[in-house]
Amino acid sequence: MPTITHSASDAADTLRQSLDAGKKMASGLQSGAGELGAALKEQVDNNPIRSVLIAAGIGYVLGGGLAAPLTRQLVRLALRNLLWPSLGSPLASAWQAFQGATPQDTSAPASAGRS
Repeated sequence: MPTITHSASDAADTLRQSLDAGKKMASGLQSGAGELGAALKEQVDNNPIRSVLIAAGIGYVLGGGLAAPLTRQLVRLALRNLLWPSLGSPLASAWQAFQGATPQDTSAPASAGRS
């Protein structure tokens, strides 16, 4: 039958193991954060303009810029000018193929079905 002292010592062992695991995790996170900081500093030193533009974009998004009417207009303009020309030719040829594939009855005049 387990005694109170045995249960307390098991709890203390479990607590020590948890603390050790937490210290190892914190150490790993700290070294990872140091490596990330060094990599970011190197990127900023090598590409300062790109870094400023990325920071401005992140600030715009976090500031609620995605819901702004200006953003909707810019996206619409970009889609119209960038995406539509590249899709225009394939869509036009697909539409022409679709029209050519549909049966058309040319024997009856267009007004024959009307009363």
